[in-house]
Amino acid sequence: EYLMYNTYDVHFYSSIALLMLFPQIELSIQYDYKCSIFLEDSSLRVMIGEGCIAQRKVLGVIPHDLGSPYESPWIKTNAYNFQDVSQWKDLGSKFI
Repeated sequence: EYLMYNTYDVHFYSSIALLMLFPQIELSIQYDYKCSIFLEDSSLRVMIGEGCIAQRKVLGVIPHDLGSPYESPWIKTNAYNFQDVSQWKDLGSKFI
C-alpha cells in the first residue's frame, strides 16, 4: 500500500494548481516540509526495494512524505521504505 501523507514527489506536480486555487493550503504544505527538514530519526530500517539498511530521516534532507496514518504523521516522516530517499537528488530541487 502507498499510505502516506503528502508525498513530495507527487505533490510537486499539483503544486502550481494548489498555489493558484488554494494558496494558503500550498503555503501550509511548504511550511510543514520546511520544518521537517530539521527533524532527524536515526532509527534504522531495511529498504525493501534495495535490501540495504538506512536511517529513517536524515537531518537536513527533505523527506519523501510527512508520515503514515499508522504512525505519528508530521513527527515520524519518511514512511516510504522502498528506497533510501535521503539519496534522491530531485526532492531538494523540487522544494526550492
